[in-house]
Amino acid sequence: MDLIFSIFVSYLWFRSVLLRKKLQFFCILIFCIQKKAGKKVKRLFLNRFVHSLIFKIQKNGVYRISAFDHYIAVKMFEAVPCRHSFASKLWLQHQEMRPHPLNDLLHGAFRLLFVDPTGQQPSEFFKHCQSFDNKNKCLYFAMPEEMAARAFEHMLQQQQFQNSFLVSGCLTGPAAKAGLYPSPALSKALAENWLAYFAQLGQLLQLKQPTLG
Repeated sequence: MDLIFSIFVSYLWFRSVLLRKKLQFFCILIFCIQKKAGKKVKRLFLNRFVHSLIFKIQKNGVYRISAFDHYIAVKMFEAVPCRHSFASKLWLQHQEMRPHPLNDLLHGAFRLLFVDPTGQQPSEFFKHCQSFDNKNKCLYFAMPEEMAARAFEHMLQQQQFQNSFLVSGCLTGPAAKAGLYPSPALSKALAENWLAYFAQLGQLLQLKQPTLG
């Protein structure tokens, strides 16, 4: 439970960074309280966030993991060309990565997602998304930030604890039928990196919090 709690708190928190500075997450509080997290974790969350955030609901679902992809770019790489950069795109551009165990996990996920085992050719998933875009005369599904967002959402929907407000349609929707989400094998491999990332991130964040009385 602590692992799932850490993943979703971090996921929702970082999703609020991109696009609209004033939009924050009412759903963070609702989701965390309705899950069976420990009392200490609940109180920690409430003390740290409830009084500092303006909670609003974004009903049309524009928030995605791409917000985290954007936020983490400056944490992951030494040089970020512009304020709108995404970590996934910078990784493909071979930007110098900041040394950190968490960044190593993201590096592993991006490598699985974008390149083949040799690291020299595009992954089968990337080639499929690119082919789909070419057929439809557009550039969207093969964009690295969109691939990463779909892959993460697909991974989340396969976890034991789910919330349809956060993610839905990744397993049976039109995009899933078109093969625009990772295969089960790829999704499982990505999950090992991403779940480890957010578990470690949650542990680090808790270590930095003051002891509750």
